[in-house]
Amino acid sequence: MASQSSKSASSSTSSSISISKYDYDVFLSFCREDVGKSFADHLYAALVKKGLNPFREATSASESSMSIEKSKVQATSASESSMSIEKSKAVIVIFSRNYAHFTSLLSDLVEIIRHGEATGKPIIPVFYHVDPSVVRKQIDNYGEAFAEYESNHEKEKVNRWRYALTVAGNLGGYVLHHGRYEQTFIMEITDSIYDILRRQHFGGDYLVGIDNRLEELMSLIGIGFGDVRMVGVYGIGGIERITRQVRQERQIHIPGLEDAIFHDLDEVFSMKSRKWMSK
Repeated sequence: MASQSSKSASSSTSSSISISKYDYDVFLSFCREDVGKSFADHLYAALVKKGLNPFREATSASESSMSIEKSKVQATSASESSMSIEKSKAVIVIFSRNYAHFTSLLSDLVEIIRHGEATGKPIIPVFYHVDPSVVRKQIDNYGEAFAEYESNHEKEKVNRWRYALTVAGNLGGYVLHHGRYEQTFIMEITDSIYDILRRQHFGGDYLVGIDNRLEELMSLIGIGFGDVRMVGVYGIGGIERITRQVRQERQIHIPGLEDAIFHDLDEVFSMKSRKWMSK
C-alpha cells in the first residue's frame, strides 16, 4: 500500500514539475566514419564539460547510402531522430568529406533546417576539412554522392536534400582547414553555443545546463512523500539568491516547496562564531 502511494506521489510530482520542453541542449549530427572517434567525440566531451547536455546523432559505414538495409534503418529511426531534433535547443552539424554519402544524415538535415526556419532554432554548421562552397553547391565529394542519388531516388527527395545543404552552406559557421589546432577550434565552438543558449532566454541571464540539474534535485527532494528532507547545495556565496532567481524566471511551480527555507551556512556559522567570540 505504501509503495502504491509512493508511486502515485512520484508520478504526480513528476507531472507537476515540468521544467523544460527540451531534453537536450545540443543535437550533434555527424558522420561517424569521418569524425566519430576523433573530432566529434572530443567536441561532445567539451560540451559536457561546459555543463551542456548534448545528443549524439551519427551514421557509420555499416549504414552507407549504398546499403539495401539502409532504408529499413531509416524507416525505424527517422521519427526518433526528428523527435530528438525537436527536443534540442540548438543543433551543430559537422560537415565532413563523406557526410553527403549518408541519406539518413541528409534526411536529418532536412528536419534540422525545417525546425530552424519554423522556430528559429540555432543551427551551427562546422565544416571539417570541407569548404562551405562544396556543401552549398554540392560539388566534389558531395557532387559524386548526388550523381548517384539522381538515378536512385525520387527527384523531390533529392531536391529537399539539395535545398537543406544549400541553406546550411550559407549559414555562418566554423571552418577547420589543415594548420589549425582542433582543441582551439573546439573551444571556440563550445563557447559560441554556450553564449547562444545563454542569450536565447531571459536576456542573457539564463543558466545553461540547469534543467538536468533541477530534475536531479527534484528527485532528491522527493516532494509528495510526506517527509521532511534537507538538501545541501555547495557553491559560492549567494547561491540561495540564484536558486530563487531560477524559480522565478523559469516560472517553476513546485507544489510543497513554496515555504522552503534557504540558509546560507557561511552566514550561520559566522553569526555563531561572532556570538562565541563575544562571550
